[in-house]
Amino acid sequence: MQMRVPLSWLADHVDLGGVSAAALAERLTFAGVEVETVHRVGEDIAGVLTARVLEVAAHPDADRLAVVRVDAGGEQRSVVCGAHNYAPGDVVPWAAPGAKLPGGVDVGRRQVRGVWSDGMLTSARELGIFDDHSGILALPPDTPVGVDLGEAEVGLRDAVLELKTAPNRGDVLSMRGVAREVALVLGAELKPLDLSVPEMGTRAAELASVAVQDEVGCPLYTARVVEGLDAARPAPLWMARRLYLYGQRPLGAVVDVTNYLLLDQGQPLHAFDLDRVPGQRILVRRARGGETLRTLDGQLRHLGPEDTLITSGERALALAGIMGGEESEVTPATTRVLIESAHFPPATVRRTMRRLGMSTEGGQRWARGVDPDGAAPVCDQAARLMAGLAGGRVAAGRLRAGPGVPERPLIRLDWARSAHRLGAPADPGFAAEHLRSVGCRVTVADGWTVEAVPPSWRFDVELWADLEEEVARRWGYQHLPTTLPKATGGRLEPEQRLRRQARQALAGMGVTEVQTYPFLAQAALDRLGLDPADPRRRTLRLANPLSEETPELRTTLLPGLADAARRNLARGLPGVAIYELGAVFLVDPEDDWRRSERDRGLPDEPLVLGVLLAGLRPQGRYDDPVGPYDLADCKGVVEGLVAGLGVEGVGYRAEGPLPFHPGRCAGVFLGDAPVGLLGQLHPRVAAALELPPASFAAELHLAPLLDAVPPMRPARTPSPYPELSFDVAFLVPPGVAASDLVAVLREAAGDLLARLTLFDAYQGDPLPPGHRNLAYRVALQAPDRSLTGADGSRARDRMAAAAAERLGATLRTAD
Repeated sequence: MQMRVPLSWLADHVDLGGVSAAALAERLTFAGVEVETVHRVGEDIAGVLTARVLEVAAHPDADRLAVVRVDAGGEQRSVVCGAHNYAPGDVVPWAAPGAKLPGGVDVGRRQVRGVWSDGMLTSARELGIFDDHSGILALPPDTPVGVDLGEAEVGLRDAVLELKTAPNRGDVLSMRGVAREVALVLGAELKPLDLSVPEMGTRAAELASVAVQDEVGCPLYTARVVEGLDAARPAPLWMARRLYLYGQRPLGAVVDVTNYLLLDQGQPLHAFDLDRVPGQRILVRRARGGETLRTLDGQLRHLGPEDTLITSGERALALAGIMGGEESEVTPATTRVLIESAHFPPATVRRTMRRLGMSTEGGQRWARGVDPDGAAPVCDQAARLMAGLAGGRVAAGRLRAGPGVPERPLIRLDWARSAHRLGAPADPGFAAEHLRSVGCRVTVADGWTVEAVPPSWRFDVELWADLEEEVARRWGYQHLPTTLPKATGGRLEPEQRLRRQARQALAGMGVTEVQTYPFLAQAALDRLGLDPADPRRRTLRLANPLSEETPELRTTLLPGLADAARRNLARGLPGVAIYELGAVFLVDPEDDWRRSERDRGLPDEPLVLGVLLAGLRPQGRYDDPVGPYDLADCKGVVEGLVAGLGVEGVGYRAEGPLPFHPGRCAGVFLGDAPVGLLGQLHPRVAAALELPPASFAAELHLAPLLDAVPPMRPARTPSPYPELSFDVAFLVPPGVAASDLVAVLREAAGDLLARLTLFDAYQGDPLPPGHRNLAYRVALQAPDRSLTGADGSRARDRMAAAAAERLGATLRTAD
């Protein structure tokens, strides 16, 4: 969030001592308050003087024009003007001939319908003071005449610091908060605030009442009542100019006071038209189911039990800390207001803003933390300013409700450790002095322990590390000694190494990693066709989801992978081969009784690998034809991963659960333990996911595979002797899996086996029904000799005998 700080406004709170804007920006940035830009305003204006209106006459040849005679400090001039919002005696800005206005406008002496005009009278917009072009800018009556407008107390020329504020530094989202930081870097004192309130005889308690029912959402509510107001009266020029420099449009004295103090003190305020509040009663409570509120922006907001409301008891009046309602807003006819100055915890406001998609100046400050000790004094300032600027009377006494905000807890800092880390003086008094300067209440205990209670406005100071940072910041980062960090040789943890190994194996096969959000909705599981009793249907709903469209934690990676594939295919890619490595969140209520009290109700979070192949396979390095992915591609990715990890004992068995095609799905097993599924997505599922009909996926629990990775062994020296290769083909009876045959053949071939590759599979005539022909290329190699034909014959015989004996598969010959 940006914060614009005019130096003329800042000077109300701290003596700047003549420091330049650039120097101040540099010092604030080095102190941890980053200044992004310094804007110079009003420097493109020259030759504009203050002048008093002496006489106003009608133009002789134009009904809508007037001829105005002005006195600019002893020099009288005649000006033709189209506006009529002034009278003799008023002080106005006069741009003399030769003057320059914002945007490069040059002012000269010219003839208007036969009458000479010496320069022009200017509006606020023409001067860039604020966005009002309805008439000539009226200056305060006591403004000296004949002086350069830049020297008058109008704020024409100024320097504005644009700050980039951190999310946890809500205290610098006000002029007073920035002034605290400026006082620290300049060694100055904050100027005291005027907290006097000219109260009248009527007691506020006789005019209105306040009560808090939701003490969590509003632990403190204070209010003041001001009567006899003229709400149509505009804000004074100095206030309107400051609001405009910040970026806000002046609306009228009553409303502008609340906006001004929000920026000045950082305390969000709200003014209710007291006569439009039923029963003149304020009750802070939680919203009821189905309750609505039309806010000041004209939007109808649907509220829920988690939202804190300002109400009259029955009728909603405002969203606490965010925005008021239309029915109680201040209008030009308002004569009595109730000024709200409360305290709302950051989490409460953040939750409601996020759910409703709202963001306001006040809400942004509440979301970062607002000083609870400022609620009462700022309420008093608002009442005094409203009464003074809009002609009102402040009712006696301040209304208050709620238990109050507890004091910040004590934090302990071991200064011996911190001094060593910072290279600072080893004196606890050194730390205590700097912590006191930022507002902490500090004592030194046990010689080296510094105990501090953070100030009420510093919500970001919660831990000993925050205290350490404040000492370093006040001491000056430039004083920290330059040292090389001590470090040991870095290495990956075993699990990190194996994850990287898995990623490298998948990348080597041309599969691209994606990362998706770990959230989904039941609609995504509907598209997968999952049965209502499927364990993946049991999801955890987030208490505060990022989006109401995906409010639950995922139990499978497939919806996210399908969304990524669909987007890429829709943008013209012929095919995608993607994977994701991430956690899923599985709820098992039957296992909950075994957990500790702390973990009960929490999900298991296994590491899962998801793979999705859809569309056309890319052209290979050996000019393979481009064609759609098939089941062998998907199985090849799994086998390549297993081989890359060095895991042995992985097998496959026919399976058929949704979302897979019942005849083209296999369970992946490590020994007898299931670790996942692979196969073709069911055509109905593929259509629901907007994927090609031939789309293939795999989902594996990675932890069992990583646990089965053998210890690292020295690499075997490659054999210098040639390979001996031959082909074998087996007639395999029904019910025998190809993976079982491969396992038998590998075992029978023994240590000489270098590779076993399937190169042909056939089923149909003239083979017996249900039988398959599986042909393999066998490569043998010895480390110490060249193999002979006899070695190959013996290996073939062993493989044939083992396949026949254990699986009933017969070796086919050329005959």
